[in-house]
Amino acid sequence: MVGRAFLCFLAVSASQASTILDELLGAFKSEEGLLFRATKDFSNFTQWPESACALRWDLPPALYVVKAETEVTGFVLQPKMQVECAYPVNGNSAFRKDAKGQKDLCGHTDNPAAGREATNMSGDCSFASPKDYAQAYFNIPQRHLLGFDGFWNLNWATCHFGKAQEALEAQKALWQLATKLPPATTAQQWLRNASKVGFALTAFNEIVVAPVHSADVRAVFWAHSGPFRDPGPSDWKACMLAEFLKSNNTWPVIEVSDVILERPTSNCEIKFDASHLGYYATNASCLTGYVEAMKDLEQQGPAQAARIFRELEVSSFLKATEKACGGGSELVV
Repeated sequence: MVGRAFLCFLAVSASQASTILDELLGAFKSEEGLLFRATKDFSNFTQWPESACALRWDLPPALYVVKAETEVTGFVLQPKMQVECAYPVNGNSAFRKDAKGQKDLCGHTDNPAAGREATNMSGDCSFASPKDYAQAYFNIPQRHLLGFDGFWNLNWATCHFGKAQEALEAQKALWQLATKLPPATTAQQWLRNASKVGFALTAFNEIVVAPVHSADVRAVFWAHSGPFRDPGPSDWKACMLAEFLKSNNTWPVIEVSDVILERPTSNCEIKFDASHLGYYATNASCLTGYVEAMKDLEQQGPAQAARIFRELEVSSFLKATEKACGGGSELVV
């Protein structure tokens, strides 16, 4: 694209970038995908399992957001990172517990507001195929609140798989099914159910990994919607990453472009509907667009899909953020 010729910061040379990019792209093209842990704090590591998102070449790239963002920063995890469990959609794992009532990101949903059926359906997945998962959760379960129509309670109810690959295949199967109508459901009802923000479909998945330590980090990343570009005045997360890089250049910097940072996915016209108590999409292309993007990726192949990644020179990234963020940007070595 024409705009890319005017970037202030430069990607590292092909020879410099080959090692890190080859390694990361190898994971991106693998069945398990490449893991990204979103964070604004690059110095705080805990002893607890963490949630990440897996990006794989045949799925539109998407990272965790609460509602909608223009950028996300965090860690690119080592390709051999241990996976504890994997959800095909957002699993609301922070509200799950084990049989003893202790917090467990791979446990059962433990929130009275979620409803008993969601709790019963959560936990370990035991399906013979990804399509079986999709059929079992297709507009099921429905949560009914007094005075309102029922809604799809997917995020609270979803079970988890033991491997990222299984969750990614189930994610594909569920989105493919989402272009069809569930039984006894109108197109308007299904659009409202499938797109309800915070409860239903998400473009991103949730992969729970073992506690993340500095040795588990392969790179730091700055991801955003749209093509490669300079950070702008509103990119405050890029500014926070730049502050960290001024005193710590332990890891390479990866830019990820064309990432979906919206719920349920990109190009959805989301509005609040008081009569149904939630945020919903009003355009049917909200659902079909994601599936069409999957088909395009499969036609293009992994090499084309991998063009969303590039490695950046730390010093160039700091210079690029200086104007947007204000203040100095000297690199301490």
